[in-house]
Amino acid sequence: NPDLSGSQFSYIFEELKKKCQATFEPFENALNMVSYFAPKPKAVRGQPFQLQLSESFKIDLQLFVKISEEKFIPKFDQVTENNEHVSKIRQYEVSDETKVDDGEAVPESESKTVVDKGDLIKGYHYGTSIIPFSKADKELSTVEKEGKQLQLVMFTKEENASFEIHLYSFNFGIFQVLPHYLMSNCRWLIPNRKSDSSVTAMTGLVEALKKQGKVAIVRYAYNINSNPRLAVLFPKMTKNGCPVFEHFTLPFNEDFRGFEFPSLEKSGGDPSDYQFDTMETYIDHFMLT
Repeated sequence: NPDLSGSQFSYIFEELKKKCQATFEPFENALNMVSYFAPKPKAVRGQPFQLQLSESFKIDLQLFVKISEEKFIPKFDQVTENNEHVSKIRQYEVSDETKVDDGEAVPESESKTVVDKGDLIKGYHYGTSIIPFSKADKELSTVEKEGKQLQLVMFTKEENASFEIHLYSFNFGIFQVLPHYLMSNCRWLIPNRKSDSSVTAMTGLVEALKKQGKVAIVRYAYNINSNPRLAVLFPKMTKNGCPVFEHFTLPFNEDFRGFEFPSLEKSGGDPSDYQFDTMETYIDHFMLT
């Protein structure tokens, strides 16, 4: 209220502070605290890649994230009641006298000896035995990563890798399941505009794949620490005539990605013969025979 004076504002704040057990901060400090929860602006930045079609033929590309799920991971610091940071000190102790009971190391006395972390090694239970696993064993069992890559594996027909599935809904008619619903984040690969040869090669490759109705299966690793995965590249030409590959990583292992179907209880009647035939055809596509 603009009619209130400064003393009246102070009185109101003091009363609120007493009854609500609240703390008051200047607007400048409060704005900085609240701004932590606001989405941070991200600049559009392309990741340079090379599409390796053969050992001697590579196309310079730029990778952009088209559709991605935003993940907010809050970070908290442990503090005391006086707002002092709490630091952790880790100490490794070994019992002086132990015995093995059913494969478990059981201490016989309460006396312990402090040891350095470098004196410890990992171990795994195998039945009633404890198998040590040292750093040397870990190095031997670690598969060396090949690093960042985008390497062609094969070309295949688009229907073999197409995820634009048309299904019949009793309430909504025909609808389309977009690729990023069943797959992962959608990325776009465009040619490097600074290289005329890359633009020419990319344009020719995209037009040829679209003409023949094929897509590319590639071996993909985002950076040097990433494990290689299979991905599919869908060719596309934008309205401005720019060749684009839509990039989706393929599911593997226990990577399940389902789709929620509408309830059949609200269909409003018994399914028709056409609907039965549609579902039978859909189920037949799941058969591996």
